[in-house]
Amino acid sequence: MARDIGLDRVTGQANPGNQQFLQIVTSSVISVDFWAFTALNGNVTITQLTNQDGTNALGYLSNATAYQNTLYTGRFKAIAITPGVVKIEFNEQ
Repeated sequence: MARDIGLDRVTGQANPGNQQFLQIVTSSVISVDFWAFTALNGNVTITQLTNQDGTNALGYLSNATAYQNTLYTGRFKAIAITPGVVKIEFNEQ
């Protein structure tokens, strides 16, 4: 039976190595392909969120706010925040 790579990705089995992430605290635009982000140490206002196809993804958030300890998933390529801390999860390399 053929392996289902989509199922492997959902269950975390597609990349059994260490997952890569970046914690950002700057208000500069971070441009990197990533699949998820989480606000840490309190809610964070997102000033820019761009999908991988270049469209604006801010409408995805309520009042452009990322709530603490909530995982927001998608196919993103850029993010900018007001002062605060956000952890972004990189796409598989």
